[in-house]
Amino acid sequence: MPDPIQTLRAEVDAVDDRLLAALAERLDLARRLGQAKAQAGAAGRDPARERAIVARLAEQGPVPADLVAHVWAALFTASRWVQTEHRA
Repeated sequence: MPDPIQTLRAEVDAVDDRLLAALAERLDLARRLGQAKAQAGAAGRDPARERAIVARLAEQGPVPADLVAHVWAALFTASRWVQTEHRA
């Protein structure tokens, strides 16, 4: 009989792998967006858009709104990082 803890950990690992792939995709898009903003002379940060994204996602549930805000704040920070200091 399989160990339920190990089975669940394997499932968590699989989700983590998908999250990492999604993060890499998002950061690549953010990098490309940063390049497009630079070419267009557009502002690098759009706080209104960030708030709208968090609100849209928080409304979807089932994750609590403050957790969505916290996680996406980190994503926005990472996105700005690739858009400015580390353009590849």
